[in-house]
Amino acid sequence: MLAVVVTSIAALSVAQTAQKPALEVASIRLHKTQIQSIGVKVSGARLTTEAMSADDLIAYAYDVKIYQVSGVPSWATSKTTDCDRYDINAKAEGDAPLKTDQARALLQSLLAERFHLQFHREMKDTPVYALVVNKGGHKLKEHTSDEQGGLRMTGSNGIELTSTGSPISLLVSQISNNNGVDRIVVDRTGLTGKYDYKLTWAAGLAAVPNDATAATIFTALQEQLGLRLEPQRAPIEVLVVDHIERPGEN
Repeated sequence: MLAVVVTSIAALSVAQTAQKPALEVASIRLHKTQIQSIGVKVSGARLTTEAMSADDLIAYAYDVKIYQVSGVPSWATSKTTDCDRYDINAKAEGDAPLKTDQARALLQSLLAERFHLQFHREMKDTPVYALVVNKGGHKLKEHTSDEQGGLRMTGSNGIELTSTGSPISLLVSQISNNNGVDRIVVDRTGLTGKYDYKLTWAAGLAAVPNDATAATIFTALQEQLGLRLEPQRAPIEVLVVDHIERPGEN
């Protein structure tokens, strides 16, 4: 099954454009110092990014996961160690605080004007892992306190995930095509709450490691959380980049 919609970001519908905040000013610079953090910050009418690759920017702007962005050249993808990373400082016209969808729309405009981004969307039947609950039930602890939720990752020789009142969607995001998992992960647990747990496993292992006794993410999920990854196929929407250019700095 394949559905394709060709999109030139500069040719958005009138209705979409009317909802977008106008871009007053924007500065784009290559991040040339050691990376301390990577991400987006929205404060008032201003949006800033730190050390983000082009596919990171696209994923944020269009509210998709990084694995849903394809077709980008090597300089634009975070999958390469020497990709270009950008520090952006953009401000919308006026002083009204930006909501999340407005911040995304502002970045969409910037990608169109400065990166000359064009893309299309496809639904692709893709090998995935479905995260499901073991027959014996899960081992997650329901979060009952008022403590703010979050998911923290630490480790060097191994990886440790510590959840404090976070939803399963955050766990899925951390392991999709990453951290020892070689496919996209989709949530099929049916768990809608927020949970406390700790998950540890050996870092950097492929789906079928040479050392069968190593604590892979696959065995760790089953033994520690009562969850497992099942190989399946599923239709995944992919944003395919048709054209993108390096922006001029200013």
